[in-house]
Amino acid sequence: MYEKIHLVKFDRSRHPGVEFEILPLENILHRKDLDHNQLNPHQISFYLLILITSGNGKHTIDFKEHAYHAGTILTIRKDQIHSFHPSSATGHVLLFTEEFVLSFMEHTSAKKIKEVFNELLFQQTTDLPSTELEEVIIIIKQITDEFNRYADVYSSSIVRNLLQVLVSKVHRTRNIKDSNLDHKV
Repeated sequence: MYEKIHLVKFDRSRHPGVEFEILPLENILHRKDLDHNQLNPHQISFYLLILITSGNGKHTIDFKEHAYHAGTILTIRKDQIHSFHPSSATGHVLLFTEEFVLSFMEHTSAKKIKEVFNELLFQQTTDLPSTELEEVIIIIKQITDEFNRYADVYSSSIVRNLLQVLVSKVHRTRNIKDSNLDHKV
């Protein structure tokens, strides 16, 4: 039976004027205040970057299941259909709009962010080596601290720049893995 796919828009009410949010994965999995069931397929109008810090599970993106474990990053671009699965995994979920990426960011940096979320260029999951995972966790902590602690004129710019560093690290890891695959063929 065909089930209508719910379109989820970025919720600007929690942080007016900010096109970005960061939440613990556990909060997403247990939220009851949403207008949709996050366990059912839904289409998003923003970008999601999910870092798994402990545990394992699976996530469905465009009706394809992706297994994850500690150290996995999942990237979901706007307009994709995805769903969470019940899990005891912990991690971080970064949500942001295209406007957030494009505002005040140079064209090349915005393009790189979009590339990381392009499932035609890269797999939607990336397993980070332990050293990279440690660095990414530090960056995410900095983003979380900045986002939750400050609400001044500098905050969005700092978060955007930290996001750019985070995405660049993911980009590097994916390119290194791809080049290693090319050398093994």
